[in-house]
Amino acid sequence: MRVPSGRVEMVSTEDGDTIAIRRNFNVIILHDFRTNRTWPGKYGRVDWSDYLLARELLERFKQEGKELYCHAIKNYLLVYFPSPDEKYYLRQIWEEMGDRAKLKIRVFNQKEELLYELQPREEVSIPWSDKNDLRRGWRVGWLSDRQFGFWDLGEVSRIWEILDDGTCIELPEPLDAKLVEQIKSLPEPEQWNTHVEI
Repeated sequence: MRVPSGRVEMVSTEDGDTIAIRRNFNVIILHDFRTNRTWPGKYGRVDWSDYLLARELLERFKQEGKELYCHAIKNYLLVYFPSPDEKYYLRQIWEEMGDRAKLKIRVFNQKEELLYELQPREEVSIPWSDKNDLRRGWRVGWLSDRQFGFWDLGEVSRIWEILDDGTCIELPEPLDAKLVEQIKSLPEPEQWNTHVEI
């Protein structure tokens, strides 16, 4: 049996119906005794329904003034994409704005320094609800060591390029059809489900 390293503690809501197990202050397990639901799901995998469950249970603690930190949930809507040469990486970020979520793409270097925060020429936002998995229906990724882009099911395509001098430009339309097809062939982010280390 593997014994977790670091400080492990249990926190419960005042009624005792919900508990959180934390390691070094990071929540790694949540359980609701009323409904017998546990987060994370099987094999420590976090999918959309797990994400919503964790948000619901963490909200119970928040209402009692207990702000619990959970790395896996905080970063669920952050999807990471390293460039082929691993000199840069993208983060696809959905920023919650009321009842909608807005797409942003950030480019970092190997030192995790933010180089660019990019938004499409036209703002991309979709309804924020339990019926929408914000990781589905999108293709974001690298086309080469220096070119990256995104495409949605609504046929919106954008491609950026990092130039030799370090600047980043968005390629003008019309885009090369082969590049657009390359974006469409990228796997959906849902295929890279977040794993929680316990």
